[in-house]
This record gives sequence, C-alpha cells and structure tokens, in this order.
Amino acid sequence: MTLESSKPEISVLIPYFKSLKTLPAQLDALAAQDDPPLFEVLVADNERADHLNEVAERYHNRLQIRVIDAYQARGVGPARNRAVQESRGEYIAFCDSDDIVAPHWLSSLIEILRESDVLATGPLRLDSLNSEPVWRAFLNIENGTAVARPVLLNPFTYLNYERFAYGCNIAIRRETYLRLGGMDVSLLGGSEDVEFSWRAIENGVRIEVAPNAIVNYRLRSEPAGILRQKRNYMRSQVHLWAKSRQIGRPVRGMSFRWAVTQTVKLLPSYIRSRRGGNLKRLQFAHQAGGILGNLEGQVRFRIAGGWARKESNNKN
Repeated sequence: MTLESSKPEISVLIPYFKSLKTLPAQLDALAAQDDPPLFEVLVADNERADHLNEVAERYHNRLQIRVIDAYQARGVGPARNRAVQESRGEYIAFCDSDDIVAPHWLSSLIEILRESDVLATGPLRLDSLNSEPVWRAFLNIENGTAVARPVLLNPFTYLNYERFAYGCNIAIRRETYLRLGGMDVSLLGGSEDVEFSWRAIENGVRIEVAPNAIVNYRLRSEPAGILRQKRNYMRSQVHLWAKSRQIGRPVRGMSFRWAVTQTVKLLPSYIRSRRGGNLKRLQFAHQAGGILGNLEGQVRFRIAGGWARKESNNKN
C-alpha cells in the first residue's frame, strides 16, 4: 500500500492565502512529526495560487499531501470548511501556513481524540518565531517585566463568556465538526474560531488542552501589519458580540461611547509612541487597530444593524 493510497486516521488541514514564504517550514515540521498517526495534509487554496502544486510536489515522498481548491469564497472559515469536506480521516486537525507545529503536536492531539469526543487544542508559543518586542507588544507586557519561558498562550475566557481554542491549533472528530455545522463563514477577519469553540461547548463538546501540542505562532512584526490585523480582529469581534446577543449569550457589553472617546485620544497616543522605542510603536499599533476596529464594528454591526432590524420590523 502506497503512502497516497493509505487511508489516514487524521487529516491535517491548512488554509492557504499568500504565504508562500512560510508554508514550506510548516510542511517540514509536519513531515518531521515524532511518532505520528497515519495522516494526510490538505492545503486549502484560498488564493487560486498556481505555485501551490509545485510546492506540494516536493513533499510527495514525505507527506500524503493534496492541494484542494477553496477559492469559491474568501476567508479562513470557508477554506477550513471546504478542506473538511475533502478530508478522509476520522479526525481533523487545523494548523496555519505561517506557523510551525512542534514535534509532538499530532501525537499529543490524537491521544486525546482517541479517548474522548472533545475539542482538542494546545498552547501557542510566542517567543520562538517572534522577537521579544513583538511578543511583548502582543501581550502588552512592558520591558523589564519578568515573563516565564517559554512564552505560552493557552485558551482563555473571551468577552466574559467561555474559553476558546485558536483556529491554528484545533483538532476534533470529523463527524463532530460536521454535526456542529463547521465554522461560521459570515465572520470575516477573525473570531470564527471563538464562535466555533463556543458552539462546541454549548453542544456538550468541551475544550481539552494537550500541553505538548504546541504551535510556534508567528505574529505580525511591523506596525502597519499589526494595525490592519488587529482592526480586522476587533471588527469581527463586535460582529460576534452582536450575533451572540441576538441568540442570548451573556457576552460582555460593548460601549459605543468608549470607542468614540478612545478614537479621539489616538492622536496624542501616537505622538507619545513616536518618542518611545520599538516596543511603544508596536503597542500603539495594537491599541489603534483594536480601537478603530471596535468603532467600525459597532457602526456596522450594532448601529447600522439595529437600524436595519428596525426598518424590517416597521415593514412587517
């Protein structure tokens, strides 16, 4: 039986969009897994990238790998859902094309999944692929503050509701993923993993952390990229908040007044950051992106959404 024809126990699914420089490192890490189960790798092309097949061809003697088209709808949620449809394993695991999984990632996740119907995950390590100013800015930790090494990020409670597992480090039974309905494709820019985790918990599928299922997580390292990503994340967070309020989740409140007043304060904060060092500039990018994304999200999903619902009710 050849590598390509062997039915995998678990399918590793990688959404892909403009990450040609980093994808090979992730594939190398998957090919070097320590004592892994039989697995396949599906790269879900969300870019329509001609070069992906050439990259995959270089790994055919090391990995059971396929490139599938996932460009019918843009976004990581649609790409993941599409990859699950094409997967052959009893279990599925998600990782991203710009991170690097640790050697025991797959063996640690599959050990949990074989025992229980859970949402398995592991820590994100922040200090292996990122400089110290980058991970300190991400965590908003000042220079001089002692931090235990390695710097790990575990699932945490979000919006004062439930914990969530990062989408770049998730494993679950395939049939459970499909039963839960997959990821919400309306959440663009982030929070689709939060919403999926919450929906899993609400349906009796708990989150279980495998300490050795570590993903070396790559952060944005330039202010412009940080601001853009954080803005997208926070806009999507407000969208998740609005959807959650509609179905009765007791999520933390959102203040439009706070978003406006904090936006006004951004200019003096920017001036102060320019007088500081690199850490201060990176911290400002996180701050500004979060505030602007929050304001934009509230205008789009709270205020405009409220107006749209009122108009619909009036017509009815």
